[in-house]
Amino acid sequence: MTTKTCTTCNKVKSEDNFLQRKDRPSSRSYCNSCAAVKSKKWRQDNPERASEQSKKWREGNAESYKIKQRKNHIRRTYGLSESDYQALCAKQDHACAICCSPMAEVRTVVDHDHSTGEVRGILCVNCNTGIGMLRDDYQLVQRALNYLKPDTD
Repeated sequence: MTTKTCTTCNKVKSEDNFLQRKDRPSSRSYCNSCAAVKSKKWRQDNPERASEQSKKWREGNAESYKIKQRKNHIRRTYGLSESDYQALCAKQDHACAICCSPMAEVRTVVDHDHSTGEVRGILCVNCNTGIGMLRDDYQLVQRALNYLKPDTD
C-alpha cells in the first residue's frame, strides 16, 4: 500500500484517501477529509455560486439525483441502508408483498406500522393506499373481505 502526505493537515495517509484528479494522472495533494472541509467552507463563503452549481448538476443528472434522493429518504425516514432495502426486496422476490406485482413494473413504497415505525415490507402504491384507507385496522380489513366475498346462500 502506497502512502502520501496531505499538504493541508500534513498527515501521512493511504493513497485511497486522495481523490484522483480528472485533469492529471496524479491524485489531489490534499486528503478527502481536508477536501470536505475546504468544500464546506467554499459553499458557506459562496452560497449563490454553490447553489447555481448544485442546480446545474441536478439538471444535468436528473435520474441520478432522483435515485439519490429516494435512497436518502428511505435511509432517513425508515433507517434502511441500501443493502437493507435490497435485502427486503429480495426477500419478497422483488414483488409487492400483497398483490405480487413485480417491483420493476409498479411504483413502490416502504410500508411501516404507524404506531411503532417498524418496517413491514415493500408495497406497490395501490396496496399501500388500500391498507392506509382501512387505517391498518384488522377488523376493517376483515369487514372488507366479508363484503367482497360472494354470498353463498
